[in-house]
Amino acid sequence: MGSSDFIGFTPRQWLEVAEPEVLRFLYLLSPPMRRVVLSLEEVPSYYDLFDKAERVFYRLEEGEEDLGSSYELALLQRPPEQPPFRIRYINSMILTQVLPSKGERIEEVIERLKETKQLTRDLTEEEVAAIQRRIRLARRWLELYAPPYYRISVVDTPPYAEISKLLDESMVRLLSELVQRLKALEVWDEEGIKSAMMSIERTREEEKTFFQLLYLMFFGKPFGPRIAPYLAMLNKDFVLTRLSEVLARTRGVKGE
Repeated sequence: MGSSDFIGFTPRQWLEVAEPEVLRFLYLLSPPMRRVVLSLEEVPSYYDLFDKAERVFYRLEEGEEDLGSSYELALLQRPPEQPPFRIRYINSMILTQVLPSKGERIEEVIERLKETKQLTRDLTEEEVAAIQRRIRLARRWLELYAPPYYRISVVDTPPYAEISKLLDESMVRLLSELVQRLKALEVWDEEGIKSAMMSIERTREEEKTFFQLLYLMFFGKPFGPRIAPYLAMLNKDFVLTRLSEVLARTRGVKGE
């Protein structure tokens, strides 16, 4: 293995926010004698790579052979015969902020995963435990190491006064088109939502205001992390209702 550079964190700090298998995987994936540089701020991206390696191992996704072999060697026990269900680490973090129970009630987590079509089958006890573990670790990562813009919450009432200042005719058109494109999605997931947003023609200046409005509508502030993953973890009907209500109310405020 290569030498390690923990950038000011200890193995104990790692275990507060991530599983040992992921750390073993990162070392095994690195060429021998190469310096391994890690940062706790990057834990979600490490998990995405680990999950990709798992899919490669089970031949659910194409990828380099060393990904699958590093995944297998990193495990502390033999891999399951069938590919297990995984919730993305970043989605675990999001659920700790958008669910009423903040992810404490596993039943609520599973229900939301089913609503968003990420989960389409019954889970084993081991899979449920794995979801609970990621929720717990991601919550701790959010508390300790997440960049500030990740710390958001869905507002009960959007700041209509601020929204009204930005919602001109062009923004009404863009948001109305977004509602129609989101309604048409058969699968409510990050990629579908992102594609719906990106397919709407707009200028660079319009794009800036467009996303400011979306952040204000859902988070009460004009900035935040990439919004598609957050919307994907919200109920589709809630998202569409919020967009439609804001459009209707601000039109009324403007006397349109």
